[in-house]
Amino acid sequence: MTGMGGGRTSRGWWVAGLALLLPGCVAPVRSFGALSVTPADRTFAMAADGAADAAVRDALLAAGYTSAPDGRYRVEVGLAVRAPRMDVTTGAGQDMRPLAPTSNPPGLCRRQSYVLSIAFVERASGRVAARGGAVTSRCGKAADAGLLPLLAKAALAKDS
Repeated sequence: MTGMGGGRTSRGWWVAGLALLLPGCVAPVRSFGALSVTPADRTFAMAADGAADAAVRDALLAAGYTSAPDGRYRVEVGLAVRAPRMDVTTGAGQDMRPLAPTSNPPGLCRRQSYVLSIAFVERASGRVAARGGAVTSRCGKAADAGLLPLLAKAALAKDS
């Protein structure tokens, strides 16, 4: 056992302290809505080609859907990122708090909420056949890399 001079014990305390702070920044992914569509014709075409759209396209293909330029459904995707607390002031100067404030755990966590929404629109009629998505929160700019596929998979989990 060594003292505060950078030995094994002080490094262990540092790692233990960091391990206690990080779990507060990870929240479960929750799905919402109903994305069930007619199983007989599971063809789709994406409405756009951004990063969130690519994650949804990959999740749809993994769930057994078929991508086709003239697919039965046009898939529209939206991604929203918001601060954990949002205050709104109306034109009349009245303050509103539409979103309950969330508390950040002590540490370096700056929580952001991520909401991925998906809509299946019938190409022939323009009717929204199904709508749903997934939501989670993470610290900082965690939407890079693994978060979008995680949200897309969770949004489609009830459907596959």
